[in-house]
Amino acid sequence: MVISSFPLAIALVLPLLLREGREKLEIGWLQVLDVLQFGIIVFSAFLVFFYIPSFRTISDADRARDLTVLHLTRDSFLALGYLYRGSRSRFPDLRRLHFQMAGFLAAYGSVALLVFHAFNAWHWSRPLTSFIADLPPLFLLITAVTWQQEKDPRRGAISYGRDGLLWTQLLAAIMPLSVLALASRMTGPYLQGAWIIVTASFACYAARLFLMQRRQEQTLSSLAGMEEKFSKAFKSSPIAIAISRLSDGKYIDTNDRWLELTKLPREQVIGRTSLELGVFENEEERSKILAAIKKQGFLRSMPFSFRVQDRILETLVSAELIKLEGEPLLISSILDVTELRSLTHQLQQSQKMEVMGKLAGGVAHDFNNLLTIIKGYSELVQLRGLEGDMAREVRQIREAADKAAALTRQLLAFSRRQVLQPRNIRLNAVMAEMEQMLRRTIGAKVELVTSFATDLGILYADPVQIEQVVMNLAVNACDAMPFGGKLLFQTKNLDISVPYPERGFELPPGRYVMLVITDTGTGIEPQTLDRIFEPFFTTKEAGHGTGLGLSTVYGIVKQSGGYISVDSKVGQGTTFKVYLPRAERTADAIQPAEKVPENLSGTETVLVVEDDPRVCELAANVLANHGYTVITANSAEEAVTRSDQFAGYIDLLLTDIAMARVTGDELAQRLGSKRPGLKVLYMSGHPHFSLSGNIADFREAFIAKPFSSSELARAIRKRLNRAEAPLAAAHSFTSSK
Repeated sequence: MVISSFPLAIALVLPLLLREGREKLEIGWLQVLDVLQFGIIVFSAFLVFFYIPSFRTISDADRARDLTVLHLTRDSFLALGYLYRGSRSRFPDLRRLHFQMAGFLAAYGSVALLVFHAFNAWHWSRPLTSFIADLPPLFLLITAVTWQQEKDPRRGAISYGRDGLLWTQLLAAIMPLSVLALASRMTGPYLQGAWIIVTASFACYAARLFLMQRRQEQTLSSLAGMEEKFSKAFKSSPIAIAISRLSDGKYIDTNDRWLELTKLPREQVIGRTSLELGVFENEEERSKILAAIKKQGFLRSMPFSFRVQDRILETLVSAELIKLEGEPLLISSILDVTELRSLTHQLQQSQKMEVMGKLAGGVAHDFNNLLTIIKGYSELVQLRGLEGDMAREVRQIREAADKAAALTRQLLAFSRRQVLQPRNIRLNAVMAEMEQMLRRTIGAKVELVTSFATDLGILYADPVQIEQVVMNLAVNACDAMPFGGKLLFQTKNLDISVPYPERGFELPPGRYVMLVITDTGTGIEPQTLDRIFEPFFTTKEAGHGTGLGLSTVYGIVKQSGGYISVDSKVGQGTTFKVYLPRAERTADAIQPAEKVPENLSGTETVLVVEDDPRVCELAANVLANHGYTVITANSAEEAVTRSDQFAGYIDLLLTDIAMARVTGDELAQRLGSKRPGLKVLYMSGHPHFSLSGNIADFREAFIAKPFSSSELARAIRKRLNRAEAPLAAAHSFTSSK
């Protein structure tokens, strides 16, 4: 027969000795010892039931029968071995393979027994018996050809618990006792062989115990290492982790971050439930989470409002069911995302304000050009000596243009694109000069209270813009106190070494001068607080406000390098806090106002450069009416060409700053190199200055759009009258488109 030889049987024994779960094949010594014990049992059974009795038989038929029984015993031993390995295998592929091999060996033994009887007792023909004998190998061949291994051999792996381990140890203890029972039936001349067999069996069992003890020590050492790693990771984790019993919900352990998050001592937490600690407001919330965990065995990043004393934290909860000593436990982790969501909200608010600022600034730029034309020509018309209804209508046009110009200035303030004229100032001095005006503004119903720090630091800011901040906040407070109240102004120094959290932002470390404005008015609704600095947002009735007051304050403070926060409670009042960076300087002396020129006419030559032809034409008409010789250009390139073509002396360059391709200051540099005596006056409706904080002193070198014809003539005359270096102002900034 094909596999009747014992060498092939040895080949079938070798897979039973391999160890599972390794990247490379290794001998599994526990399996070797178990298979060896099986071999001793089978060999002992063979001696007792077949070999020793065979000496009492002498016929060939009996010997053939004994040989067949020996082969059947061998195959039964192998089949039992594969059944044992299949039942103990943790992987489905190996279990299937071992069970199929056991089935093959059982079928092969049964067919061998059938062939023996068919050939010797029933005298079947040799071809028929040979065909029957080849059926088991054919089954083995078909199994090998059709075998398909799973893609993930570890999927569906079985882990055996305490019961499986006890059964394995019990089976290992029964086997040497079985050998002892079989050897006790060997008497007489076979007694020495019986002692050898028993000794070998118990030696295998002793070796197995020794090997099990070694592995147990290794396992305990590995578990201790894993426990130490888990303990350190558990305690040092930045995520709050807690372990509680599933049965009653009582906490049995928490890490340091969990205690830090809840601000509770460990002894107060252990042995109590989440309901007792107030984490859940009611039992339904906990039941909802437990139902989700029991349904799928775990929970991943479920949003949950975690209640900690008087605070509510926005968290993400994850949980897993585990078993410890047979008791189901719940290990839960809590990630606090309150600060992350707050920062995300701050970023969104900042981006929104930035986009709105760019939009407002862009609108103001184009609108100021139109207002310059309206204001300029309306004043030129008025200078013609109109009377009656015509004069009144033109005056209304100019007043409307002035109001529109004020709105654009507020838009520029919000978008942080206005030109500031900073000084080293004392905030207390600014507030003292405004006190009388503030009292007239707020009226008799509102009590004005001031509290100024005596050692207040110096600010580097535009005093006019700071006055506008104070006035706008005062007016806003008065509107919130229609029936009267108290308005408090405070100034103080603030030094912080770590970031200080405020509503909507984080105040960086530094030295600040703080202005606090508190009213006892109606307060602001919580849902409105995040929008109060947006332009055109107002809670007042139509016609009672433009919605630009607070947005102007916001823009001025931010452009001055400061911060502003608001805190309000409905029915109790509102507090605004303005943080401005402190300057380590001395206050500037107050300069007397320069005398306005009485005669605005002149005979000098002025080069006017403006990319809006209508504004350029207006400026040329105004200057021509005042006696100046005017050269016009609608671009920097055209201005250079006109300058080169003009042989006379050019006294002043009047140029727009933001022009396509070549900007106003670049043009001034080009012309200044050719005409050393050239003076410059800049104009813009939306100054795009690349300066530190967009702050520069352009009192004598800049005129803002929209301007009237008289304002333009006055600025031209003042600039020409100054005896300073012609291009000094041009070097004080760098412009960008």
